[in-house]
Amino acid sequence: KPFFQEHPFAVFGEGDHFTYCSVRFRVMATDPVGATGRVATDTIVYCDGEPLRPTVWDLLPPELRAELQRLPRGLQMLLLNTRAHEEAIRGRLNEVDTVLRRGQGVAASQLSACGRESRWRAAESARDTQQQCMVCLTDFAENDLVVRLECDHLYHAPCIREWLQRSATC
Repeated sequence: KPFFQEHPFAVFGEGDHFTYCSVRFRVMATDPVGATGRVATDTIVYCDGEPLRPTVWDLLPPELRAELQRLPRGLQMLLLNTRAHEEAIRGRLNEVDTVLRRGQGVAASQLSACGRESRWRAAESARDTQQQCMVCLTDFAENDLVVRLECDHLYHAPCIREWLQRSATC
């Protein structure tokens, strides 16, 4: 109901998809068959399936959400990806809280000494086994600014700088 109140002029037909609060919905049938139209106060909406449980995101306090949103999307997904029971979710929240606390890593003044900066060149890196940044989980693109640490791992420069300010280990 909140989705339809926020989108009063949206038109739906059989097979259409829409997303609300990170949940994807699909229109399974219409009456009459094949019709399209807006959802109104007299529209009957049937739901099937288990009730939704809160996600890890829903359980985070607002200040932790704000801090988490400053991280690269891939790292956010990695930290929040779980389909476990409540105890495991609470454990994941503690991990997220630990990772998000600034000041436990390398001082900003020492970041330039961590690793070697270069530009990603696909032709030169074709034989390299690592083709994506392990912080944001996206593939390196031509001319991306990257940093290779002493452990020989490769990262986008902004991603690893953010990570190293939070954790001194790769």
